Amino acid sequence: MNYAMFKPIHQRIKHDERIELWFTANHKVKELYRTVGLQEEKIIHKVISYFRHYDMCICPSFFYERKNADIKVQIFHGVSLKNRAVHKKALAYDKLFLAGEYMKRKFIETWKLAEDDPRFEMIGMPKVDPLVNGSLNSSEMKRSLGLDNRLPTVIYAPTRPSPTSSSLPMAGEQLITTIADMEVNFLIKLHDRAYKTWRSTSEDWEQKLKRIKKPHLKVIDDYDVVPYLFVSDLLVSDISSSTSPLGNDPLLKYPPPRGTVIAILPIPPVSQKNSFKVERIHFTFLGGR
Repeated sequence: MNYAMFKPIHQRIKHDERIELWFTANHKVKELYRTVGLQEEKIIHKVISYFRHYDMCICPSFFYERKNADIKVQIFHGVSLKNRAVHKKALAYDKLFLAGEYMKRKFIETWKLAEDDPRFEMIGMPKVDPLVNGSLNSSEMKRSLGLDNRLPTVIYAPTRPSPTSSSLPMAGEQLITTIADMEVNFLIKLHDRAYKTWRSTSEDWEQKLKRIKKPHLKVIDDYDVVPYLFVSDLLVSDISSSTSPLGNDPLLKYPPPRGTVIAILPIPPVSQKNSFKVERIHFTFLGGR
């Protein structure tokens, strides 16, 4: 996901001969960039990068704290109700590329900053540019995913597993099996930390999903959720940053025990789509329509 935030910027500047780009990460550097197709780029281990000087450092998170660049830019990991982006560590950056007024207001209120703080740059979220810039082809994507054009498409994209803020460990199985039984195309895009490759993950969601055999269910193994939002009619999520591009109030926010939020959001018609009648969905774990 970190690269997904930077990808549209990378696509614009990678052919500029005036710019030399280096990539690093907090862990498994070569493996991570290989998974996003950047194995041919200049990749450097984080520790080795500390001993070099750069004209600019662009970060989508706070792990890189070395002051070895003339200008440090924070583009953030995402925006969600968790507000982890509004961190004190962000104040060490020369520029904060803000996604919108909500993020700006949270920075001002949390850290008592001025409205015209020179670090603020309101640029939106480059990650979601493909939703509106014409770079995605809905028909081609639906064909490649094997979606049935006669059915609406629902995508479930929860935040990383957590006993206090994620819908996945609390209601994920019920939610997934309920939607999988509906007459819809069903896309499941879990956070990468839902899989056993991470030591912090206690449940093996890869195996759980393999046991669910439904003709219109597709598990998405991709670092970027945006193309799949583009071909979907409805997003089911929680406090994941996947909800932030939509700019809509959820049709339903349901707080089960311990404060988890289930959010159901209609996806704006960036292309011509049939309306999806949300009121017909019955979530058994909510106990109502």
